[in-house]
Amino acid sequence: MIRFRRSIALPLIGLLLFVSSGGAIISHLANVHSIESSLRESEHDKLNHIGYIVDTAIRAEAPRLSALARSLKDHAELKWRFAMRAQEDDATGLRAMLDRIYLDTRVDILSIVDATQSTVYRAHDPARNGDRFDTPAMTKALAGEDVLEISQSASGLIVRALSPLQRG
Repeated sequence: MIRFRRSIALPLIGLLLFVSSGGAIISHLANVHSIESSLRESEHDKLNHIGYIVDTAIRAEAPRLSALARSLKDHAELKWRFAMRAQEDDATGLRAMLDRIYLDTRVDILSIVDATQSTVYRAHDPARNGDRFDTPAMTKALAGEDVLEISQSASGLIVRALSPLQRG
């Protein structure tokens, strides 16, 4: 029978366990760091790619929306119907004409707001009218400027072109 009291075997076994487990722990920590670094780079690349896609979509949509806003600003029937809506009991003619414009233009959102920033027409949600549309871009548009705005909503990003039907 081997006596372990004065034997060198126990300290050697302990040293071997310490060295092998220490190496495994260090190797594990290095692998975790490497994986974290790789994930960070991958997520950064994904964000850059998504940003590029969004930027490209906005750049493609902006000229079309600006042209649409300018054409609506010069639309004689729209100006006339908008001016006449106060004299009519209901704005059926204005809504019918705006429904046609909405279908023809194939935009996702078409809203018409009066000088008090009250929504007169909302093609994408016709039941919701009369609420205030108050943004810095709307204030600029009511002052007579053509404005292009990008904002975030619950459903995603919105690229909005605002143009006054009348200046001032």
